[in-house]
Amino acid sequence: MDSNERQVLLDRGMIPKKSLRNLNGISLFPIGDGHISLLSNALDHICLNAVGHADSFSGSWKDLTQIDDKLSQSIRYAYDNQFGYLTGSIFNTGTGLAAEAMLFLPGLTANGRIRDLARAVERQGFSIRSLTGNDSWNSAFYEIKSTQTIGVQEEKYMQRFDSLLSDINDIENQYWEKMFKGSEITIRDQIWRALGTLKYARQIDGQEAMKLAGLIKAGVKEKMIPDKNGLLFHQIFSLVSNNQVAYTTHKEMDDAQSINAWRAALLRDAVKEL
Repeated sequence: MDSNERQVLLDRGMIPKKSLRNLNGISLFPIGDGHISLLSNALDHICLNAVGHADSFSGSWKDLTQIDDKLSQSIRYAYDNQFGYLTGSIFNTGTGLAAEAMLFLPGLTANGRIRDLARAVERQGFSIRSLTGNDSWNSAFYEIKSTQTIGVQEEKYMQRFDSLLSDINDIENQYWEKMFKGSEITIRDQIWRALGTLKYARQIDGQEAMKLAGLIKAGVKEKMIPDKNGLLFHQIFSLVSNNQVAYTTHKEMDDAQSINAWRAALLRDAVKEL
């Protein structure tokens, strides 16, 4: 694979960042439709990985567990009765499990409740951080990650994660409803402007694409914008990355102007039926 294809895998969370330092002997095996993969000879000899939607989190984990059980019948894992799995990184020792999810929380962000949420999340054995951006819509994207690998059981820990994500979603809906009712005309205007930009803009950078993705997600939530297959937000958000734009177009682009022009073209195509 060329460097751009590897960067796309990195953006998708299919390979760890440290693996790019030395690619000798590393192999990636997609399983099924590709949302599950096996990485060999990277940080650990074997790493199973699943990428999916937040609402299928438990399902993805169960799929990984089934594959793990089959592998363990023919492969001897490094395991200690006291500590659990002995992994290449001490931070994964124990369960050998790392889980993370991306969240879009404009309601909690606008109401200044993220710090309270971070403290509550930390008490349950997880952490949350903003992905990027200074704009109120950009900074509404967060990543929540598991932080415990010792002294916890995988299944119960994943059930706790599922429950936490569900609770956060319920709280976000309450704050979003409060925010939307208080500024409905302004927010509706921002959503329609975002759709107009996606339909007609000829250059869009990654930061703007992220902002537009958030507004479109809000528009779908309020039934202002149709989303027949439920993938509209993901199609737009996937084009935030310059690497993904280059990978999708199969073109080598060194200058920002060309990337932004192609990103705009791909985004126009994504919303052409709206």
